[in-house]
Amino acid sequence: ACTSKPSSSVSVEDDTFPTEETFKEIDLANNLKDCGKPLLLSDIVKDVEYVKLETQDNILVGSINQLKRTKKFVFIYSWHQNHVMMFDTSGKFIRKIGHVGQGPGEIANIHCFTVSDSLVFIYPFGHNGSLIGYDMRDNRFVRKISLKRPAFHSNMIDVMGDCLVYYPGTVPNGNERIFITACVVNGKGETLMEQIPYLSSGDKEIVQLSSDPSWLYRGRSNVYSFINDTIYGITCDSIFPRYHLSLGKYKLPSGRYDPTHDYGWGDFVLMQSVYETKECLLFKFSYNKKMWFSRYDKKTEKIDSWEQTPLKGIGWMAIESPGITNDIDGSQSFKDFYNVGENCFHFAITPDNLDQVRRNVTEAKVKFPEKQAELLKLLDEMGEDDNPIIAFYKLKD
Repeated sequence: ACTSKPSSSVSVEDDTFPTEETFKEIDLANNLKDCGKPLLLSDIVKDVEYVKLETQDNILVGSINQLKRTKKFVFIYSWHQNHVMMFDTSGKFIRKIGHVGQGPGEIANIHCFTVSDSLVFIYPFGHNGSLIGYDMRDNRFVRKISLKRPAFHSNMIDVMGDCLVYYPGTVPNGNERIFITACVVNGKGETLMEQIPYLSSGDKEIVQLSSDPSWLYRGRSNVYSFINDTIYGITCDSIFPRYHLSLGKYKLPSGRYDPTHDYGWGDFVLMQSVYETKECLLFKFSYNKKMWFSRYDKKTEKIDSWEQTPLKGIGWMAIESPGITNDIDGSQSFKDFYNVGENCFHFAITPDNLDQVRRNVTEAKVKFPEKQAELLKLLDEMGEDDNPIIAFYKLKD
């Protein structure tokens, strides 16, 4: 559970350097060319685990909006539901989390949620930007944490020890707008630190950016600042720069921070997500109406990039691309990864995509044939009304 610390709101300066690692420059601008190598999932993933969720008449998992995993449990919020479903890691259903209503400790809907060791925090629409905390052992309402900034641009709220980290993005600030990359609060919701990149007065009038890409690595929050192209590490005590991406002429310049009216973004690198392992950083971004991946080797500082011909595009961006070839079990190629906890990401296999996944797995050439066989057995056993099979792909750590 979260506990309070003395509150002192701090805007962290961009030139604050970390103590436990060396700040490094990543020269992406001079490595923005296809390396010609295969782009394989086994480069970043070491294993996969399958969890078949128990099916009950009153526990039906629809389209998954958000999923979190801990060492012992799996938590799922499905579209159009007003509770979080809790399973153990064998797939057995445990209980629903959340009380429906308009009173204290009750919610009418869910925007997102997060979990600590013993609590599930639900962030509903409304409630004036407050987290509602429930004890996962008995669904008992425990506390309400009011956040100073709204958190509707992102569903990422991280729990780190005694603090919470969230990523507000563009927020009103009096008669202007500011952009907040990350905000750290204590268990009472009091702001401890904020990372606010510099914006000119003109930019503050036009900025309409959503939240920056964020991810967990070894239990620590990280975020990529779209405005200054810096990767920050976050703890309960500090926000510090770890890497800076040199984008050169490919950087989105100041004055171009309104995607609703600026249609020339195809000329610039637009970061969408970052994934991290012990060995590398993997960047996914859009440039020149194509999807790109770049891999930065932490030890050698070598950069490999992959240019992907879009399968579908709209305006200045690619919205569908081949993705990373799945040579682990062949279930599907991957374009998006969202760390759901325990240093892994997930893929949900449902009755709707069952036939396509079975064809993919049957035809795939993989490095883990035993996992391929295990998955095919689970697919053969799946009924038309069953809850999903969740594949958890574990990143190298």
